[in-house]
Amino acid sequence: MAQKRVLKAGRAVGPETAPMGLHRLRILMKRLRYTCEFFREAFPGPDPDHGPPIGSYIKALVRFQDCLGEHQDAMVAMARIETLAHELVTGGSLPVEALLDLGAFIQVQREIARERRGKLAKLWADFDRKAVRSLLPAAAPRRDEPGRRRETSMGEPS
Repeated sequence: MAQKRVLKAGRAVGPETAPMGLHRLRILMKRLRYTCEFFREAFPGPDPDHGPPIGSYIKALVRFQDCLGEHQDAMVAMARIETLAHELVTGGSLPVEALLDLGAFIQVQREIARERRGKLAKLWADFDRKAVRSLLPAAAPRRDEPGRRRETSMGEPS
């Protein structure tokens, strides 16, 4: 269910997606990542040297989530610096040099946000590949494994 939400939200992201849309995707990915990390040990891998297949899935989540986080940090920093500049200018306590410095800080954050946003399409393409998407279902326990209660057609345990 969480994976479906992430895929739906991620596939809807485009060049014009508002920062809040990206932030929402980041939150969904964070929830999915933490769930996967919590249950990681329940999914033993076929090869002890490479760990569970869910590890590769988590790595793909982390790369995309980190980029989204850096984008969000830059957006928040720009807004806070701009608010500070307005307050100081309105109060008359901001020398011209300081205003120019704040403008330079905003520009640095703008470049960070632009660069991170530019990476998102490739990172999403890396994540939204069948080979990666299939790692989670492949790692999930099967419904008919011993010890797992089966449900009847009415959804009640048998």
